[in-house]
This record gives sequence, C-alpha cells and structure tokens, in this order.
Amino acid sequence: MAAFRDIIGHSRQMDVLKRAVRDNRLSHSLLFSGPEGVGKATAAIALARLLNCAEPVDGDSCGGCRECASMDAGTHPNLIRVVPVDKKGEPAPDGLIRIEQVRDVQAAVRYRVERGKKVVVIDGADRLMPAAANAFLKTLEEPPPDTVIILVSSRAPELLPTILSRCHRVNFRPIPADLLGPFLEAERG
Repeated sequence: MAAFRDIIGHSRQMDVLKRAVRDNRLSHSLLFSGPEGVGKATAAIALARLLNCAEPVDGDSCGGCRECASMDAGTHPNLIRVVPVDKKGEPAPDGLIRIEQVRDVQAAVRYRVERGKKVVVIDGADRLMPAAANAFLKTLEEPPPDTVIILVSSRAPELLPTILSRCHRVNFRPIPADLLGPFLEAERG
C-alpha cells in the first residue's frame, strides 16, 4: 500500500486531503473521480491509512506502526473495501456491485471503532446497481460517527445525481509523462 508521499502526479489533491485531516474538516463522503489507472484507489487507501495511523509524520502515515502494517496487509478492521462480486464472493462477471454488498457495509459501519476512523472504499462506484445505490443513499448522507466513505469512479457522470450531490469531489487527472516515465523506470525497469 502507499502513503501520500508515494503517490505521484497528484500533489495538489494529496495536499488538500492532508489539510482537511489536519484541520479536522474532512468530509464524511468523498468521491475520487478521474481516468482509469491514475491512482484514485491508491489515494483512498493512503487516506484510510493516515486516518488510522498511530504515529502520523508530517501529515502522512508513518508506515511503521502496527496500524499501517495492518492496512498494508488489508486486514485492518477499520478498512472496508467494496468491489464487484457475485453472491458467492467471486468476481462478478457483469462487474456490478449488488445490494447485498451495500447491506454488508451498512451492517459493518454500525460497529464503533476503538480508535481511528472506519473507512469504506467503494472501488468502481459507478457500477453500483440502481437498487444498491438507492439503498446506500442514507448511509452516504449520514454515516455513523467516525466513518468516512470514499467512492472511487472513472465514470462519475454515471452515478446517480443524488449520490453525486452527497459527496465532496476530488478530481484526479492523468499523470504527466515527465513524472510517470521516471517512476516507471525506477519501479518497473
């Protein structure tokens, strides 16, 4: 997983999120929108990591505490990730997020957190089935205390207008080639 400092090409967005966390002004419902593959889901997990880090450093997660390690392993109880799956929990062939998944999220966010914040990341939010999207509206509008919901979408205009109106939008753009090239060379050869 990544910390804000590891995300390239979106320094403005990361600065806005860090300031919102620092000033305790982070919206409870966010929409990370932009082209496919630019790091929206990575940024969502980095935000979840910061919100639960035991020892934040300079407005970012430390990367060394037990909370960060648990986030990196995908086992932290305060992180709920939703991706399209079928009724058996297998990747959904139709790529849709079903109402059962939304109900599971609603049940999970009812439980209080010991520390940090419960963060729900719905990756591919534009693939919420209409019944699932409608069922999620109340939770999105008034999530339980200490809960942040992050919708991630590369096709935000396909979301219901009622969902769009309940989220603070953070727009991501394509990563500039002058940043992406050196990063790919260093990371992938």
